[in-house]
Amino acid sequence: MGPVALDANVLIGFLDSTDALHARAVDTLGSLLEAGAEVVVPASAYAEVLVHAFREGEEDQVEGLVDHAPLTVVAVDRPAARLAASLRASHRWLTLADALVLAVAQSRRAELVTFDEQLGRLATSSPR
Repeated sequence: MGPVALDANVLIGFLDSTDALHARAVDTLGSLLEAGAEVVVPASAYAEVLVHAFREGEEDQVEGLVDHAPLTVVAVDRPAARLAASLRASHRWLTLADALVLAVAQSRRAELVTFDEQLGRLATSSPR
């Protein structure tokens, strides 16, 4: 299995037992980790997950997951930022946050794991 990039919605669902996607997120992340996948989290998605956690007073839970699970937070570098801008310019519906996640996945030749169906379709139709 090649590298995998996680969208924020996977981690938010994993960490929030009341989230409608919690069970799916637990299964998804569990399967990836069990398979020994190289799992990366774009820094932009990490920040998005932390926003949710800070609102709930649960930022330590996020840090614990990143520290103890084999997840690597990766920077959004200049080429990825440029690709994100190009994606955002080409797809008006695409938020900058989603464009950054997709750009990091593509720049690392990683499969994007997201629960956003529209973003997932774009990820599979765009070259890696």
